[in-house]
Amino acid sequence: PRVWEKIRDGVMDRLNSLSGPRRRLAEWARGVALKVHEGRCHGIEPTGGLARRYRWAQRLVLGRIRRAVGLGKGRVLLSGAAALSEGDIRTLASLDMPVREVYGQTETCGPATNNRPGETRWGSVGRPFRGCDLAIGSDGEVLVRGPHVFSGYYRDQAATEEALKDGWLHTGDLGHVDADGYLFLTGRKKEIIITSGGKNVTPRNLEEAIRESPLVEDVVLVGDSRKYLGALITLRPKAVERICGEAEVDARVMTAIWEHVMAVNERFSKLEHVRRIVVLPGSFSVDSGELTPTLKVRRDAVARHDAREIELMYSGVPLEGTGVVPLSHPTR
Repeated sequence: PRVWEKIRDGVMDRLNSLSGPRRRLAEWARGVALKVHEGRCHGIEPTGGLARRYRWAQRLVLGRIRRAVGLGKGRVLLSGAAALSEGDIRTLASLDMPVREVYGQTETCGPATNNRPGETRWGSVGRPFRGCDLAIGSDGEVLVRGPHVFSGYYRDQAATEEALKDGWLHTGDLGHVDADGYLFLTGRKKEIIITSGGKNVTPRNLEEAIRESPLVEDVVLVGDSRKYLGALITLRPKAVERICGEAEVDARVMTAIWEHVMAVNERFSKLEHVRRIVVLPGSFSVDSGELTPTLKVRRDAVARHDAREIELMYSGVPLEGTGVVPLSHPTR
């Protein structure tokens, strides 16, 4: 997903720099592409006027974008390993890059579910492959069974017995299946945050919502055994430059981020509201151990690396009128 996000950011930065007729042409082409791919999710191919507009959009704008990012000959665009938000999927589709999500684990010898051409539901990881049984446990855990499921961990019987029960692989992922059999993932069991008030919070949905801001590069929710939730946020330098004229973060950026967080809070219950945030200088990286080689965030590494910032979040004084706690020292 981080690769797709970086492609999206690069293209959108370029499109946002356009003005006048060129900007209007790009927006028109994106609207056409989005309508086409919304239909294709349900097996509906464009016809008539829409088909003609799509061909022109590809010729004038969309084909150039795909060639510029190296996907001029791409036929099947997939994403896995972690969640790609529905908003990101819609943006990529509007750029004529219809990415379909798949889901699986090493223990399932690769994919277990996928979104198929003509049978795609954005925000889901699709339906099970033929021969793969899927179920949701009483605690919301995703369970998988079939000939593709591994037989056990090498020389680790205890771990095998924990993962495999009555023929079902306990994936450690949380999710639900809709009426049409599409699987929607909501987080990992081990990532659940339990506040001091005993509230269980799955961070994924909140983090995805905060990441919808064009300013936000990454976000990690914290709050285990705390009275309320906080968030560590990293920023996209180019987006900051568009507001400030330079990469230096100022009050305008802080206010914009906090207003976005407050808007996100309105979409969740009060117990899930983010009350404090810290904006980190720099980004999470593989070298620091905060990202895996596949660019997934390591929460435990972030918690260790940014322990002082987390403590400051809960003990420091926020900027007036916001929940943004300013850093008193550079850390990166």
